[in-house]
Amino acid sequence: MSSLTDDIFAQLSRADVQQIGAQLGTGQAQTAGAIAAALPMILGAMGRNASQSNGADALFGALGRDHASGGGIADILGAVLGGQQTRQTDGLGQLGHIFGGQLPRAEQGLGQATGLGGDKAQMLLKIL
Repeated sequence: MSSLTDDIFAQLSRADVQQIGAQLGTGQAQTAGAIAAALPMILGAMGRNASQSNGADALFGALGRDHASGGGIADILGAVLGGQQTRQTDGLGQLGHIFGGQLPRAEQGLGQATGLGGDKAQMLLKIL
């Protein structure tokens, strides 16, 4: 049985990973590894938020704000990979809701674990 992280990662095509790598300036293997490391962090933080009183509603509101489309990860990835800067700008605000005051620590940890460094780790988190 696969995990939610595996299911989300499986939705990314090779071209998606290459486009993310192009934005980060990283190769295919490093990009795929960084995505595989970042997704559990994001999902874990979202789970912690959702388990708190009114946390799920607050998280849904923060993530759903100004993103009314057909829905689904394909639409989100398409918009992000298509270069809509507002998505990435919104991504930083959404990361603040997801990670709270732990965002700098999450970026630093991801950057060290993957070799991306803090700036590229932040960029990857915004994209995802």
